[in-house]
Amino acid sequence: MEPTKLDAEEHLEYVETSDLSPIEAPDANVGDSSEPCDVMEVEPPPKFSLTKDSSRPILLAQYPCSTNITRGCKFSPDGLCLLTNSEDNQLRIFETPNHSEDVPQELKPCFVMAEGELIYDFCWYPTMDSRNPDTCCFVSTAQYAPIHLYDAYDGHIRATYRCFDGVDEMVAAYSLAFDPHGQKLFAGLKNEIRIFDISIPGRDCEIRKTWTKQAHGPSGIISCIATSPALSEVYAVGTYGKSIGVYAEPGELICLLTGELYGTLERKVETNQRIQFDIRDDMVVSGGTDGAIRVWDLTQPPIESGKSSVIEPILSWENVHGGDCVNGITFNPYQSKIASSSGQRHFKDVSAEISSSEDEIEGEGDESKMKRIENSFKIWALGE
Repeated sequence: MEPTKLDAEEHLEYVETSDLSPIEAPDANVGDSSEPCDVMEVEPPPKFSLTKDSSRPILLAQYPCSTNITRGCKFSPDGLCLLTNSEDNQLRIFETPNHSEDVPQELKPCFVMAEGELIYDFCWYPTMDSRNPDTCCFVSTAQYAPIHLYDAYDGHIRATYRCFDGVDEMVAAYSLAFDPHGQKLFAGLKNEIRIFDISIPGRDCEIRKTWTKQAHGPSGIISCIATSPALSEVYAVGTYGKSIGVYAEPGELICLLTGELYGTLERKVETNQRIQFDIRDDMVVSGGTDGAIRVWDLTQPPIESGKSSVIEPILSWENVHGGDCVNGITFNPYQSKIASSSGQRHFKDVSAEISSSEDEIEGEGDESKMKRIENSFKIWALGE
């Protein structure tokens, strides 16, 4: 079955011209605090751990992207779906395969959602449960575009959330995050955060300045936002200005994290692209431009190394994507699986062209380079 491709601009017109008010619209009630949707009880994820003796992961499924560079992936909170991003400005949803296949299967996207420009960020609704269609949704933000709330069942846009600057021009958010209950949507801009009520699409939002001439908080573009799972009113923001601030609603700065680092998790990153990492229980996993996936155990004490304290990885898996950059990584919250994405820009080796033909073996140079070029999404079963 061919995947359904949906264009953001087509659905944008429908959402804006609807005769229903946002509160009455049947698809805009996710997170409405006055009439919360019925959420089924979900069992907490099982305790998860890996050791240095764990075997290399087994490839379950893959989706080759040819020349289309990938830009990250995220498992849904119930672990049944995988959401991916790529350079063609499209979001794809895949179903998580099971362990029964002896041969790695080819993934096929269930839906393809097309944004008009470069996608900055995307995230799942925090209480997403495939048994409850109301909770099956996610948000994305793209260059020159509003924030879109997509339905994960059929891929249509449920609602849009718009950020406007001081001269009433729409600006794009750079990062997104939900509060733990899914009632608020946090959007990161430059030197400020916008907080939307998820049940009220449009431009109405709370504005929290992170930096002004009078209040020196985290400065620069808000590159990431994290909300506290225990205290819903507490959240942290990080900026490209290398500063981290912790806030409590309504926008009170609790602290700036400028103290001594407890430990450093070292990975190899030689480009300016975003390299994801993910956390599950005490485990941290991340890729790198060297094509390796590394796993750290946060219960391990750091080791003094020069001027910093380093936590050594307990596992390192090489060449999982043919040696190409692993830019995206995500734990499955309920199963012993991870998903990864690979790809980066490759430039022609000029030195090879000017080298003498005597030092070249016909076809060998091109073949070795092609082995390092792999744009794909892969799902792995973790060994015991």
